[in-house]
Amino acid sequence: MALINKGQVMSFDRVVAKIENDIVKVTDKNRCPYFLMNCSDIKLWLEDRSFDTTRGHSRTLRRISQLTNKTEAEISLRFYGATVTDNYWVKTEENLNLTYDEVRFKTDQLFHLALLGDTSDLNHNPEDIMSPQFTVPGNLEKGWNLENGKWYLYKRDNTVEQFNELFVSDISKNLNIPTAVYELTPLGIKTENFAAGKNFEDMQGILMNHEFDYSYAYETIEKLFGSKAAFDYIKLIYVDALCCNTDRHNKNFGILRNQETGEFISLAPNFDFNQSIFGNNVVDVVHTKKPSADLLITDFLKLIKDKNIDYYTIPCLTESDIRHATQREKGSVLYEPAVRYILQRQELIRGDIPPIIPVKGLPPLKEETVEPIKPKIIDAKNKDKGRER
Repeated sequence: MALINKGQVMSFDRVVAKIENDIVKVTDKNRCPYFLMNCSDIKLWLEDRSFDTTRGHSRTLRRISQLTNKTEAEISLRFYGATVTDNYWVKTEENLNLTYDEVRFKTDQLFHLALLGDTSDLNHNPEDIMSPQFTVPGNLEKGWNLENGKWYLYKRDNTVEQFNELFVSDISKNLNIPTAVYELTPLGIKTENFAAGKNFEDMQGILMNHEFDYSYAYETIEKLFGSKAAFDYIKLIYVDALCCNTDRHNKNFGILRNQETGEFISLAPNFDFNQSIFGNNVVDVVHTKKPSADLLITDFLKLIKDKNIDYYTIPCLTESDIRHATQREKGSVLYEPAVRYILQRQELIRGDIPPIIPVKGLPPLKEETVEPIKPKIIDAKNKDKGRER
């Protein structure tokens, strides 16, 4: 049975595609989401815009909104397929008179329930619920909060993952790479919506099933968006190799587009680093002697060799650079092992190919084991490794 017999995909109040029996026919190629230009199944697109129904507090969210037995596509459609990060939505035969102003999210309803499981939110009338919390991907507890007219995404990481998020975002910014701004709060890590006033589209709708294929991603980005965007992609995966970010899947990077014209603006800022460096386990890095060249490094080096890319225009970090960039993390017991780990991985990457311009400032590696440091408090309750945003 079709989810949508007849309907329209909208950008603001402009029709960009028509829907018939769940099949999409694009009518405005300049403004239509890339996902729907590459895949005509409206259900898959709606699923991509729904929250993860396996997340801990999702059961309660679905219960109070009477969505317990609904699929992710049906949940997304209950909120017209709208999200905080773009202006796309779906109009069906039953709501042809609706406007974008009526369907866009205007409050952070159910934020504390989504993030913390706060039961004070349990008295909502299901028909009155219009909450952006049903649109947040990933399996960690997350929620959109509206603060002084700006949207902020909060995420409940454990102690180690919070350190990773802050430390690697500071490293990325120090390399002059556009990066989401992360802040530690009593409720968890928060980051401002970097797509405000723009349309964010993750790479799932562009690369489709070509996940972790660096060559395909590079070639596709260069073909669609130009050489600058392709080199910006090189910067992202360089940070992944440098900081051992194991979570760079197609939903964890994307593009920004002009909301009015659909024109490409840039790659989205670099984001989501909680599975970098230590992952959610401090032991391996604290006790490591010297990291070996893993797939993140070897795949990156293979790409730049195959494509003859001069990645040495990306700055080489000295120990002083790292310490200056990451001052807010210095109080953590994880700090010294993390600094050493980044320097070691940088030498592995840059030592493999003779630089076009000599690289200065790298400290010599010592062969002895880094002195073990026992973490004072490590919150190991949250073991989830998910696809985060």
